[in-house]
Amino acid sequence: MSIERAERLAAEVDERMAELVQIVRDLKNAPTGGRQHWVFIHRCGCAFGVMDAGDALGGAEERAAAWAAFYEEDPAAGFVAVERGVSLTLANHSYYVANYEQQLRDGCPHQGGAG
Repeated sequence: MSIERAERLAAEVDERMAELVQIVRDLKNAPTGGRQHWVFIHRCGCAFGVMDAGDALGGAEERAAAWAAFYEEDPAAGFVAVERGVSLTLANHSYYVANYEQQLRDGCPHQGGAG
C-alpha cells in the first residue's frame, strides 16, 4: 500500500468517525419535548455557541435554518466553520445544562477548537 493511499484511507476513517460521533450525540440528545437548544461544537468537541431551538426535532431543514441564523451577520464565517469541522447538534435542555452550559462559560481550552 502506498503512503498516499494510506493517508486517504486515514482521512476517510477520520471523516466517518466524526459522522459516527455526531450520530451518537444526536441519539443521546434526542428531543424529548420541551425546551431544545442548538449547540455549535468545535472539531475538538468543545461547545462555543448555543441558540434556542424551541420545539425543533432536528430535521435537515431546521438544522440548515439554525446554521444560517447563527452565521447571519457573517455568512463567510459559516463556510470557514464547515471547513474547520464545526458541527451542530440538537440537545434537550437537561442534556445541554449537564454537558454544555458550563463549557460555554469557560470557553475552549484547545485554542479556539484547534484541538
